[in-house]
Amino acid sequence: MQNNATQITSFSMIQYGFLALPIAFAGFPIYIHGPDFYASEYGASLTSLAAILLGLRLLDAIQDPIIGTLSDKFKNHRATIITIAALCLALGFYLLFKPQRNINILLWFSGAVLLVTTAYSVLVINLTSIGGIWSPDKHQRTKIAMTRETFGLIGLLLAVCLPSLLNTKMTPQISFQWMSVILSALLIAGLLIFQKWYLKNKSSIEKKTSTPYNYKIYDQLKSLNPNIKFFLLIYGLSMLASSIPAILIIFYVRDFLNQPDYIGLFLILYFLTAALGMSAWSSLSQKTDSKEQTWMIAMSLAVVSFVWVLFLNPQDLYAYGIICIISGFAFGAELTLPPSILSDYIAIEKKEEQSGFLFSQLTVLAKLALALSTAIIFPLLEYAGFEPSIKNEPDSLLFLVICYGGIPCLIKLFAIALLYNQSQSQRIKERH
Repeated sequence: MQNNATQITSFSMIQYGFLALPIAFAGFPIYIHGPDFYASEYGASLTSLAAILLGLRLLDAIQDPIIGTLSDKFKNHRATIITIAALCLALGFYLLFKPQRNINILLWFSGAVLLVTTAYSVLVINLTSIGGIWSPDKHQRTKIAMTRETFGLIGLLLAVCLPSLLNTKMTPQISFQWMSVILSALLIAGLLIFQKWYLKNKSSIEKKTSTPYNYKIYDQLKSLNPNIKFFLLIYGLSMLASSIPAILIIFYVRDFLNQPDYIGLFLILYFLTAALGMSAWSSLSQKTDSKEQTWMIAMSLAVVSFVWVLFLNPQDLYAYGIICIISGFAFGAELTLPPSILSDYIAIEKKEEQSGFLFSQLTVLAKLALALSTAIIFPLLEYAGFEPSIKNEPDSLLFLVICYGGIPCLIKLFAIALLYNQSQSQRIKERH
């Protein structure tokens, strides 16, 4: 196979990856700001919101593989699919943060989140699968993933900063309406840039997906290589460990550290160092020639740094800031390496025709991780007597800290053990 990696310029990668910025900008508030917005502004029950999110994520478990399969089937119309999905994303985001008072608040929340997450899935699955089969070079695939995720992190940083800035000048309802306007502008810019890039690269990408295959989802799952199945299990556990702190960070900083004004700053530190870390982890994976080993090192660093939140006291701002910086740096590997590893499996197994379906598994696992985190942790917190935005009892706050820092570290250690076992098994097979 001719190596086309040298033909992929940095500018071309930027054109491809920019669309990830508005996608991430929309995705972050769904789970971080959405539940808190509906609980704080409209008095919705955390348990009810958790149940709704779990139900929608279970629907995603069925829906996303279908989206991936249909995207593969209609791969020659990806540009149109992405455009329609982007319009639906903008509409759903606007509706999510502008509920109508004459309609049941939980029903509105359910419908808006369903529209947003469906559009989000279509965009992520198609954008990631195109990038996954773009280059035949495994190190080039890591750079493509890194470029895309860098723009995604920029989108996250904007989504983190803007609500805090806007809320100082206006009510949360109005600030999220402005977020909707900004999202629409970013999506239009992203679509124009992406469409120009896709027209240039469409023919080379479609050549790699020109062979018809069985589109039945059950048959596709059944035919997956055991290594891919095991990789997806590890990825799912790692995402679960990362999702629990994500849904609890507002509660932890506001209600335990008693520093609500610093929520945005800590999130910026975390995601900014994640963006800086991606390049370092990419370089390390190239030097070691092992993406799995590099991923394992990053997860270990995440545990070693994040476990210290269990020992902090209220007002320990500097210590928590250092934890955010180190754990954020480690998280950079989680964004870059798993999609690149899956791209390698696709190339090795010659599964380019199923790229949409296979990358849909990553979106399913990421969203299920967030939903499971919400469905398990929120009811536990409520049972322990914790309530957002009020003065809680010491025992309730202690339980919040354990949920925020202890449980994720245990899950991440289990994922590390599984990844180590898989890497050792692969080395034994290579020797023989």
